[in-house]
Amino acid sequence: MQDELIDTLADRISERICDSLGKAQTMLKKEQYGLQENMTLCEKQLFLKLRGRIKELGMDHGYLAKKLGMYPHTLSKRMTGKLQWQLDEMYAAMDVLLLPYNRLHEYFPKNGKAI
Repeated sequence: MQDELIDTLADRISERICDSLGKAQTMLKKEQYGLQENMTLCEKQLFLKLRGRIKELGMDHGYLAKKLGMYPHTLSKRMTGKLQWQLDEMYAAMDVLLLPYNRLHEYFPKNGKAI
């Protein structure tokens, strides 16, 4: 019951984030942002929050990749939405970035895509 409530609340929060960012079919150019062509503004904003936290802690992608046990190229694909994050990778990233698990939805879009 409690897990269902948490999931419902997380979904509603994600929906509000997307709505407030104008998810209304806003598409980004790959060459301008380094993200997939079909990535919405909401998805871009969620991954930017992750990038911001990495910078905030004085880390770079190479360091984070090493801490997560992955190649920098793989992390780059995760950060640009070309590959979906695995659940264990998300939790490991939350640990490295000193973030509580209850904020996971703020940094990693549901199913690799914003809802």
